[in-house]
Amino acid sequence: MKSRLFLAALVAACVFPCAWGQTVWTLRESGVRQNFQRVEAGGGVFLAAHSEVIDGSNRESVRRSEDGITWTETDLPYTDRMAFGGGKWVGIIWGRIGAGGGGIWTSSDGRTATATFSSSASDSFWPLDVAASPGGEVWVVTGYNGRIKRSTDQGATWRDVLSPLSQS
Repeated sequence: MKSRLFLAALVAACVFPCAWGQTVWTLRESGVRQNFQRVEAGGGVFLAAHSEVIDGSNRESVRRSEDGITWTETDLPYTDRMAFGGGKWVGIIWGRIGAGGGGIWTSSDGRTATATFSSSASDSFWPLDVAASPGGEVWVVTGYNGRIKRSTDQGATWRDVLSPLSQS
């Protein structure tokens, strides 16, 4: 009886329109052999980070789509998190840039990036997450040990912000 109820619920969920008003979902091939780790949208563009193993080597990239169907590889660095605000993308890289830390990049077109912060021996910042205000006036990047960096010029400069968490 339970299996029939589950099957009926599954069929109903697949047949009836979803809560967002979308009536048809279409499965499409992305052109990559493994899964996208994350996808973000902004400015009429989708960006998706993915990693796959090809011939024994790990290959990481970011792909771009304007319609969610056709995905093309970009020159953006592989990205652990990204956000969109004020007509610009901001992304973070965990521990892949600089002397033992991470980095922050920005992009106006979702195709190419400008590195705006790289961790160094004097500022060993490891970014964890990023968010942008809806208009892009303020971007915030959080990091290990309660550290926070904030930009009010669309990522051109980053300043440390006093965190409510300990910084050890």
